[in-house]
Amino acid sequence: MGAGIFVFAPLMNLAHAHYGSTGFFISMASMSANVVTFGFLYFPSKLEIFAYEQRQKESGKRNEGIAFSKTFKMYYKSILKKSIICLSVATFAFCSGTDLVFLNLPTFVEENGFTSTEAALIVSLNGILSVVGRFLTGCLASFQEINLLWLYSGSLLIVAISISIYPFIANLFVGHVIFSSFLGVFFGCGYVLISPMCSYFVDIQFTSAAIGFVLFFGGAGSIFGPMFAGIVLDNGGTYETCFYTAGGLVFLAALTGLLTSFGFKQRSMI
Repeated sequence: MGAGIFVFAPLMNLAHAHYGSTGFFISMASMSANVVTFGFLYFPSKLEIFAYEQRQKESGKRNEGIAFSKTFKMYYKSILKKSIICLSVATFAFCSGTDLVFLNLPTFVEENGFTSTEAALIVSLNGILSVVGRFLTGCLASFQEINLLWLYSGSLLIVAISISIYPFIANLFVGHVIFSSFLGVFFGCGYVLISPMCSYFVDIQFTSAAIGFVLFFGGAGSIFGPMFAGIVLDNGGTYETCFYTAGGLVFLAALTGLLTSFGFKQRSMI
């Protein structure tokens, strides 16, 4: 994901400059269509097969007439645990804030007197450092000694502080570089740790449902954040106001992430 941001930020800038808005969106649509192609190559892992077999065994023990309702109740009880709700709210706030930032970042860079090429390079820098950040997060999460809760909330707190400070240093190109570096290294943690955190909250057969529930709220946040920014800017607001709001949302995500501690059932998280 980070590599895609790194490669396509300058590439899309060149496509827009060469083909115009219409050609740019056609290019985007063509490349996005390849998601379907790669999706056909997906196969379930051994863990997913095991979870599926567990669900089949449990449903086979019940009368078919009441199987659906009982299955629904089990999923309902699993995904509506306090810890899953907290993680969902945190993901909503996190995606609202970060998507707000990414939507307005190139324009904000240009508003401060820099070129569109320099703005694309700032986004590209974020992408390549995101590769590093996501990889390191995954490595750290594999160690039993690492406190996933603090890793998650701590990374989001750093992102929140970086976004809040960003408008004060945006008049310098080095300020954009510093901000993009911190954002790139730490924001990917909010996505990498969703799966392992959900696996601690629910039984294995309900993990996929819990992840889907959390990501649903993330998608809702991705709609809300940019929409909110558009309303603010259309009504005379400034980009600085949008970034301060984004910082507050991500800070809320970090705080809410701490509340998920109520659901951890294995190694001590706090």
